[in-house]
Amino acid sequence: MATNRKATAELPLLMLVSTIVAIAVIAVFFRGSITGAPISCTDQDSDTFSPDGGTCGQVDCDDSDASINPNATEVACDSIDQDCSGSDFSGTDVDSDNYKIEGGACGAVDCNDADSAVNPGATEVCANSIDDNCNGQIDENCNANVTCTDNDHDGFATEGGACGPVDCNDGNPTINPGETDLACDGIDQDCSGSDVTGTDADNDTYKIEDGLCGSIDCNDANSTIHPGATDLACDGIDQDCSGLDFPGTDADNDTYKIDGGACSAIDCNDNSVAVHPGATDVACNGIDEDCSGAAFNGTDTDGDGYKTEGGACGVVDCSDSNANVHPGAVEICDGLDNDCNGQIDDSDLDGDGVDLCSDNCPGTSNSGQQDSDSDGVGNACDPLKGKASSIASNVDLKVYVGDETNLSKSFDGLKTVQFKTTNNKLLAQFNFNFSNGTLDLTNVSVKINELTGRGSIAISGLPLLNKTIYVDKISGSKELCVKDAEVTNISELDGTCTTSVGVKIGCPGENGTLECDLVGTSYKISGLTHSAALELPANQTNITATNVTNKTIPVFIPPVPPPVQNVTETASVPGAGSSVVQTPASKTIKASQIVALIAAIAAAIMFVVTRLQQTPKKPQRPQQRYQYPRQQYNPYYNYYQQYQQQYRYPPQQYPQNNPQNYPQQYPQQPPQQYPQNYPQNYPQQYPQQYSQQNYPQNNGQYYWPPRY
Repeated sequence: MATNRKATAELPLLMLVSTIVAIAVIAVFFRGSITGAPISCTDQDSDTFSPDGGTCGQVDCDDSDASINPNATEVACDSIDQDCSGSDFSGTDVDSDNYKIEGGACGAVDCNDADSAVNPGATEVCANSIDDNCNGQIDENCNANVTCTDNDHDGFATEGGACGPVDCNDGNPTINPGETDLACDGIDQDCSGSDVTGTDADNDTYKIEDGLCGSIDCNDANSTIHPGATDLACDGIDQDCSGLDFPGTDADNDTYKIDGGACSAIDCNDNSVAVHPGATDVACNGIDEDCSGAAFNGTDTDGDGYKTEGGACGVVDCSDSNANVHPGAVEICDGLDNDCNGQIDDSDLDGDGVDLCSDNCPGTSNSGQQDSDSDGVGNACDPLKGKASSIASNVDLKVYVGDETNLSKSFDGLKTVQFKTTNNKLLAQFNFNFSNGTLDLTNVSVKINELTGRGSIAISGLPLLNKTIYVDKISGSKELCVKDAEVTNISELDGTCTTSVGVKIGCPGENGTLECDLVGTSYKISGLTHSAALELPANQTNITATNVTNKTIPVFIPPVPPPVQNVTETASVPGAGSSVVQTPASKTIKASQIVALIAAIAAAIMFVVTRLQQTPKKPQRPQQRYQYPRQQYNPYYNYYQQYQQQYRYPPQQYPQNNPQNYPQQYPQQPPQQYPQNYPQNYPQQYPQQYSQQNYPQNNGQYYWPPRY
């Protein structure tokens, strides 16, 4: 603590020293502009140039020699850089004969730097009136008796030697050593010994010289460019040296070329101005007008074989989003023009003179439109006559065909039919194939519980149907009298249930084809073609009918699902009596938040430093033995020795000798969930309050290390 306060106290002094040093550095760096003192420049040779450069001007590359400075005149070929340019001047040699015009250190002076044949090392040529060797004399040492023959008067003699270069053809003044040799003409105009064959740098056999060498190569650096090469259209390059680039072929003048490439998309038919890329492709004419690679066969989005374009594609599909709507389709009553004839729902499919949407049986001729049950479906095609209200009953009924209660619909195939009360109590059910016949409910009667104190049901008007009926269990006798015949009044079954009246059946139980089961508060009787059953009184126990067997009904008890537990990962602190729920979080840290965080940290550091400076040093408090004895809480002692202030109890880190194998039994459980018989009820007795006030000093002689 003392060290921290000392370091903190020295901070102002360090800041003051740093500021003074920074000011000193700035003052030294800007001494000229701050003090206004004159700038000192070195000049030992007094030539007004300094080697310092910068504000002292151009750099003197040799301050010991006044003749060497940036303003001095450079002397050629003396290996000295007089003007400080970085290199010595090597002299002037325009004709590249290795003789300079400066003389001196550069050697003998070239008296004619425009003619490489004239220089101090050349041989004097007689009779040419030129000082060939630059000695100041013309045609010196020439014998006056030397004869030079020049029949063509071109200035060149045939003798050579003192007469100069030999004229290889003294009969033609255009042939002599001074002439330019014309390429590829077979004549050695310059008397070099051979004719010039022309220049072909790119080795494409085409020369850059005009005349007898052939057509001129307009680009001797590219072997693909020469006369006779194939000119690529529209690339801006004159490959065949014709003088312009090939613009491409456009015979039909539709601006599209057959060459493609840089010209444009290829015109697939240059004989028709209507055929080119970008043209409108006419449907179903077999011509690829837009050069897409295939002729356009029309639009048929719904895949019904009819196109929207018409014309060569055929009759127009008036709705290409519905495959059921197209020319030739069957008109149905759906508010659409199904056959695309311009009229909606206009057909009379069965020819009975009744319009489609008005015909209650549009597929079958039914000019009278008879509908006995008034369900909107004509008798001629109604597989179900009547409705729930058509059934004579002493209770309000609902009739289900499958899951449908709207009996005005048309049904086909095998369906399950159910009779229910309005509170959904099932009374009877059977299967009916609507594709094979008509279910007539207009003559059906359903009566239940007509006798006091006993359940009953009587269904008539539905013969020869294998039905299952349900009878209310009222008397509780578990015995019924069943009559599988048309019954107009349930009292027909009252009294003694003899074979002339019906058959008795115990429930659960069986009798012949009949079977009875207990379903909730009802008797379920199956195997009936007619439907009449009456519950016997509770005191009538004799069953005289034969072939009656009691039936044991296995009861299925569904397994009880385990309670749904909301498991939340928690981190618990021993003795804290609380848990911290850890939930995933997704956060976006903004730059402003980072700046605020840094500012907060800096403020906290400054606050701590200030407090350390202001807080006097406290005396070290001796260790107190305020903790609970080791003897009583030994199960946790080893843990705290090894895992101080780690309150999550990971199983893999727990000591193996920890009593009761806590991590295996109670992984990551907060203290309040420990078993009450866990040693000495640690979490309840010793929360994290380890102060002197809470734990008496006489609590034993062995204690945990303080401050855990």
